[in-house]
Amino acid sequence: MKRISIKTCRGGFTLIEVLVALLVVGLCVTVFFQLLSAGIKLELKTRRLGALQRDICQWLPLFDDLDVRHEDFPWQGEAAGMDWELKLYPVETSPDAAAEDNEIPLKLTHELYRYVLDLHYGFRRRKHLQLVFFRYYKRGYFSDDFKDCHLQAIADETSGQ
Repeated sequence: MKRISIKTCRGGFTLIEVLVALLVVGLCVTVFFQLLSAGIKLELKTRRLGALQRDICQWLPLFDDLDVRHEDFPWQGEAAGMDWELKLYPVETSPDAAAEDNEIPLKLTHELYRYVLDLHYGFRRRKHLQLVFFRYYKRGYFSDDFKDCHLQAIADETSGQ
């Protein structure tokens, strides 16, 4: 009797090789979609912050037009879905340090103040944005009563952070 030999073709992939290839492709696709999702979230956040920045830049000239010494000056409020509060801090400027180096006493004619605008926005006002800007005023611009009432102590600022 003659033996019939059947030759098998070994030109294809085994089931294990196909499964490993599918696993690698699946991981690559998953990483790609994670990166795409993160990019989209970042773009949306950037757009929201850009819109917020534009809104705030429209507010800042309003503070220039108002006199902070006036009794009706709004130190806090709500606008455009945000709670805001404006704080005023003195900035320590010491002419003594310059006098030690140059031995020429300096008399400062202006005082420097730092405005801090705290904004709380978003769901339940959990997001916080802080804008800081500085202004020079002539000495004596603010009365002692105003300073006692509205100026924040520097110790308050450091303990709040």
